Amino acid sequence: MLIFLSCFFIIQITYYLIFFLRLARYKVQALARPGNGVSVVICAHNEYYNLKANLPLILEQDYPEFEVLVVNHASDDETSYLLSDLQREYPRLKSIEIQMDLNFFSGKKFPLSIGIKSAKYDRILLTDADCRPSSPQWITNMQSAYREGIKIVLGYSPYTRSKGLLNKLIRFDTAHVGIQLPCLCPGRPSLYGCRQEPVVT
Repeated sequence: MLIFLSCFFIIQITYYLIFFLRLARYKVQALARPGNGVSVVICAHNEYYNLKANLPLILEQDYPEFEVLVVNHASDDETSYLLSDLQREYPRLKSIEIQMDLNFFSGKKFPLSIGIKSAKYDRILLTDADCRPSSPQWITNMQSAYREGIKIVLGYSPYTRSKGLLNKLIRFDTAHVGIQLPCLCPGRPSLYGCRQEPVVT
């Protein structure tokens, strides 16, 4: 048993050294200048409070050409009224109302497909109503990871820090999974700093 545990420990340490050492050596790259237009698509079902807190931060991004599409999916709270009020203040915001689920299309896939098909720009950035952008440069950071031959960019979203052991365990697990994403995805990984959402190509 001791030999087995020792072999397991050596394999695990070797894995960390080979795959995670490049994260420690990573240097933040200069951001590419904003170019292409970006459509931010958000699906929302009874997300009034999350949208009220986070949507203005997305609408106020420092990026020259973008739109924000919120697909209000059969909400029975005050989401519709909130979106109407925000549309008067932010011309970039577009709201799509889905009153009910269609047969065989329950869940998030249907509203997500509607939002993607309604997007104005080819570059589509997906996020959730309960996610807060790390900075006013969030869209710039995400779109700047695109290079020739790259079709998908993944973003890491850390949990909010709060008190308690459970929160620490969740944040550790989320960070651990986020660190492993570059190792699991094909191609050369491109990582931003810890507060700029690590991006995987």
